[in-house]
Amino acid sequence: MTQKIRKSEFKTMPQGELVPIAQNVVMRMREHPEYAEALPQVDLLDQLTQAFSHTLAESSAGGMDRVALKNEAKMRLIKSMYSLADWLNMHDTGNISWFTNAGFFMSEDRGRKNEELLPPTKMRVLPQGTPGELELRFSLPNPRTVRTTGLEYSLDAGQSWHNGAYSSVRSIKLSGLPARQTALFRLRSIGKGQKVSVWTEPMEVYLF
Repeated sequence: MTQKIRKSEFKTMPQGELVPIAQNVVMRMREHPEYAEALPQVDLLDQLTQAFSHTLAESSAGGMDRVALKNEAKMRLIKSMYSLADWLNMHDTGNISWFTNAGFFMSEDRGRKNEELLPPTKMRVLPQGTPGELELRFSLPNPRTVRTTGLEYSLDAGQSWHNGAYSSVRSIKLSGLPARQTALFRLRSIGKGQKVSVWTEPMEVYLF
């Protein structure tokens, strides 16, 4: 079996990134019917992601017991990600979308490791018909270098910024935003080895 998913990065990525990335995999694999056979594994990943998120928050209070529980939950989550990656590799359809639609990161070609990591472009917003919900779509000038895309938003004209979401596809859906006020949104690309691009220029959006 030829490994096409960068499994080794799950152990080395920052803990704060592991939860949104796993959540994205769960969401993407549930959305696509071609992964129906793997849904029991996806449901397990969802449970383990929630458990790790809880222990991660608890460990911030300190204490060896809390940290030990967090580390144990992290390893169970990573093993679950490994299991899904193996399933995808085993059932490879020969089309790269088989992996990217599932929210996983692909192995890089050696000759492309030094390519510049550029920020997203062509940001546009699609209202979802419900107050406080929107979908933000964007383009990636050099998608082969991008592992995931991070979004931040500001409700005070850029004085402070809040972490919004991560996505391994070219759109991000948000909900629960305060309605009837103006917000700023910005994006940046995240590559291998915690490399990040500059932020995009903030885009002003009126939240209906």
